[in-house]
Amino acid sequence: MATTKNYGLVKPTVGGSENEWGGNLNDDLDEIDGLLGGDRVINGIKIENGEIDGSSISGELGGVNDLSIHPDTEISGKVKALTGMDSPDGTITNVDVVARKLEIEGAVTEGQAALQNGTTATLSPDQGTIHSVGITTTSSYTYNLAMPSVGMSLTLMVNKLTSNASTVVWKHNGASNAVKWIGGGEPDLNIGINVIQFWTADAGNGPELFGAFSGVAS
Repeated sequence: MATTKNYGLVKPTVGGSENEWGGNLNDDLDEIDGLLGGDRVINGIKIENGEIDGSSISGELGGVNDLSIHPDTEISGKVKALTGMDSPDGTITNVDVVARKLEIEGAVTEGQAALQNGTTATLSPDQGTIHSVGITTTSSYTYNLAMPSVGMSLTLMVNKLTSNASTVVWKHNGASNAVKWIGGGEPDLNIGINVIQFWTADAGNGPELFGAFSGVAS
């Protein structure tokens, strides 16, 4: 008795399978019903073209990294889990998700970059949306905010460990004097952890970097 290639559905023998073909077909229909109804995992679906709810689609479903969805396609509902995009253990890394509306049930954990104590540092949201740097001497410190795209944000914690005056040069993508500070001037850093918010936006003059001094954590 033969079976189908992909899902092992039983194929009753032509001219044979007396008193068996009915049960075989019923079992096959239950299997197909489970696959279409979501009770069983469907692997290896290949979609060359077609439509889902009126939106055209292309690409392959089966290898997540090979998935291509038409820009006009809308996906509604809930995604229960995303696993295996980059790692066999299910860890999802280096994945950009663009969503019109995103609903998250539970906590959101932001990445924190490693503490930097050097006199120069490049701060990028790609390394984490929370950065911390240390000021320990009277040297001149240069912090370059590598935030090229509109809509990026970053929280910087500057731990000032010396009461002596220290000079800080703020840069945006390598350019000096490129930060628009809320309140009109650069923050005066005090002893302790100084918290500063940065974000990029287009307020009518093209992409710009804005900064706001939140205060000193006591």
